[in-house]
Amino acid sequence: GQSEEFTMYAIGSLYGLTYFVKKTKITLVRLGGIKTILSVAKKHKDNYMARSYAVGLLCNISNMDDNETKEEVATDACTDLVLETMKRWPDEICTQKAGCYYFENISTVDNIKAKLRAKGICSMLGNVIDNFIDSNDDKKKDACNKAQDTFDKYRKQ
Repeated sequence: GQSEEFTMYAIGSLYGLTYFVKKTKITLVRLGGIKTILSVAKKHKDNYMARSYAVGLLCNISNMDDNETKEEVATDACTDLVLETMKRWPDEICTQKAGCYYFENISTVDNIKAKLRAKGICSMLGNVIDNFIDSNDDKKKDACNKAQDTFDKYRKQ
């Protein structure tokens, strides 16, 4: 209904704002926005747009130089949301690419690599690569390349 339409409009608008305006990311985090993003994603777990926007928002927030914010956005709840969304919609290029950027951005957080390897990040990234590697579509090639870059950060050296 109307409430869900407003939620999609609001989360979509925040996604756009956090992509372009750094102060929006800072304000969103200060106001407890990460919990809100997780709540919206949980409430709309079967809604691709809500989940995709949530992944995009987490990706945008993870792209900050502030280590404290990176740790806040690298909690189990956040990483699980991104992993689940990427696994559930493997053909959605924007979600796959945002998820890969997110995981690349948080790869500097202490102990995150081992934690995510245990959750199957490498096989999931391998699936993204396999899914898009033979495509002639530039967006799919970009997603494949980003998955490869991210895989290289997480695989055991």
